[in-house]
Amino acid sequence: MSLGCSAEEKANPQPVDVNININFSKEPVGCRSDQLSDVCCYKIVTEQVVDSVKNKSFSLIESLALHIFEVVAEYLSSENDVIEIVISKPNHPVPLVHQPIMFRYCRRLTKRSLLV
Repeated sequence: MSLGCSAEEKANPQPVDVNININFSKEPVGCRSDQLSDVCCYKIVTEQVVDSVKNKSFSLIESLALHIFEVVAEYLSSENDVIEIVISKPNHPVPLVHQPIMFRYCRRLTKRSLLV
């Protein structure tokens, strides 16, 4: 995807790792029913996130993380669940840093965050 502050970074699509962790405030019904309709469908969440970033450019991983949080929060719409988004950028231009650059965004869903 297009992620970076420099024109060169934005011009060359690059890999970005995204981890989405969802901590449910209540046991999902699907734990007991064993029915897909009773749980969050991770395939749908993934497709929505991928579709939401296609053809977009982000300067900061922090901004990308918030964008993904908002997409996931809209799908869940369940107050008190905690969503954690972890973005890793392995091919970054930061000199002397040999590990991926990583940013973790974690927030509890509230009525206000569900309105975003």
